Amino acid sequence: MWFRKHAVKKSPDNKNKNITILSHTSSLERNPKIEKAVEIFNKSNENITVNFQSHNAMDYYDSLIVKFMSNAKDFDIFCLDNDDSYYFIRNKVMLDLGIYSSVTDKFNNMFDGIKQNHVINNELIGVPLNINLQAWLVNEQLREILDIDCPVSTWTWDDFYDLACEAQKDLNGDGSPDTYALSYSRRFPPFVDQFISYNIDLINSKASFDKDPLIHLLNLWKSMASKNLVLEIGFSEKTSKQDNILFTTESISLMEGNKTIVRPPIIERQEVYPVSINNFCINKNSLNKELSAEFLATFLSHEVQAMYPESGNAYYEDISYYKAESNNNYFGTLSNDINYNLYKNMLSKSRRKVYQKDFNIYFGDILEDFMTNRLSAEKSVDLIAEKASIIIRE
Repeated sequence: MWFRKHAVKKSPDNKNKNITILSHTSSLERNPKIEKAVEIFNKSNENITVNFQSHNAMDYYDSLIVKFMSNAKDFDIFCLDNDDSYYFIRNKVMLDLGIYSSVTDKFNNMFDGIKQNHVINNELIGVPLNINLQAWLVNEQLREILDIDCPVSTWTWDDFYDLACEAQKDLNGDGSPDTYALSYSRRFPPFVDQFISYNIDLINSKASFDKDPLIHLLNLWKSMASKNLVLEIGFSEKTSKQDNILFTTESISLMEGNKTIVRPPIIERQEVYPVSINNFCINKNSLNKELSAEFLATFLSHEVQAMYPESGNAYYEDISYYKAESNNNYFGTLSNDINYNLYKNMLSKSRRKVYQKDFNIYFGDILEDFMTNRLSAEKSVDLIAEKASIIIRE
């Protein structure tokens, strides 16, 4: 275990009080926003010590489970990553922050979607440490060559199919496509996270979906692959910007300047944009609940959150909060009105990304068999539905 503390001045009141923050990274206390939050917090709490403890990333969540099973009181705030959150939220190990107006008032000024992704079963489970919302960056140079109009609002995967047909060009005349709308992995096409996040609720153990839209989507995707409308990449390869690819997935923030960005296509009648959210939560057994809530409220303050908007962690709807900071960085400029509204709209229709390792691997295995003609679309969807019903009972 790695341990370090921010020492502060002592005062006669609340002697020996401290806050302990548990995480799986030794660099957390060096995060500029965390440093700023500690600095501001200490100004009004001179006798409080803010401790940082970090566990090995491989052991962190097992250690947390042991602590909660024993009702441990030796830590106050803990980090909770999106993909590892389900056990802890289901078992209600965190304090409901809805009782602290100093915290809830901050959410009221944030983009729609941020609070709704933190209120689960009527409890405010934590505050955002960072978020990851992804959209598609348009290769403007290629778009001009192809003379294609990109969508400016919500579009579906059927719309994408039509655009992919337009984007496929043989520019050098050798008889093979030179340009593609998108690159993809056979096992994990981009609609998988959308489908899982919309239809499966691991916290409340629910899985219910209409099979027909997924059957249609699988057949559509297979058709695109067979016609080379999208460029296949290996399972372990990451998509990156290439001169012959029209769209590239990237995390978006309020620092997109004048880039051309579009929202990803949606599954028919299922408009949802998966967002990965890592949180600060308060241990419900903490002996320092009020102080911990005050620290989290400080962390959410405008003064702290205006820092580094290019990181993607722009929570507040008023873009003027970020203007002064944006003038001092080298990572781009504030989003224009179009990109600001895209970010705002996508967040308002976002939903926490749902990830369960076994299910995602199984989903990929099924898609592999489907794409190689070992399974029909109907059988594939039946197997996915069956696996989903097993996973939610675990």
